[in-house]
Amino acid sequence: MAAYLTPLIGDQAGVVARQLLAHFGTIARSVDASPEALVAALPQHNAAAAAICAARELMRFAANEQLVGQKVRSDDKLLHGYLRARLHNPVEERMHAIFLNQDHIFLAGEDVAVGTLGAMLMRIRHLVHRALDLGANGLLIAHNHPSGSCRPSDSDCKSTEDLISIAHALEIQVIDHLIISTDGIFSMQKGQQI
Repeated sequence: MAAYLTPLIGDQAGVVARQLLAHFGTIARSVDASPEALVAALPQHNAAAAAICAARELMRFAANEQLVGQKVRSDDKLLHGYLRARLHNPVEERMHAIFLNQDHIFLAGEDVAVGTLGAMLMRIRHLVHRALDLGANGLLIAHNHPSGSCRPSDSDCKSTEDLISIAHALEIQVIDHLIISTDGIFSMQKGQQI
């Protein structure tokens, strides 16, 4: 970890890497920590916390930029890489929405919900409202399962059915709901791991 931090923060990289690993336990948790959590873990190294956050946001922006103007398909490996980068958090469920035009061209991607290790509340009203704000005709949602299994829960199935029904009434097509985990990606639309 220190080798990767050195270009960002210089000769303090070793000390910072040890503090992060002691506090968060893994590199993934360290890199994905909130700005507040990083500052708390690195009280003597606020510039390092800011550099880590800036590097993370730069990578997210770059991944987002790759999809701009592209047709989105739920089985696209570029999309999978983008979603893994957005949803790799091992300690909390997160949901990300991709808003599409009538030709399924990427308009925007946004995090729309955050939960705990085993649960997350999807606010359908907020999601549909945001799609209408963007003039989206299509929507693809994805969330992670920190448990490691990409199989949908009963709650995942119910909330997806509710979203499809409400979105359909507003002429918004739900392209798919993908579940991302360490063991794979499950497509709710296809009913199988892809």
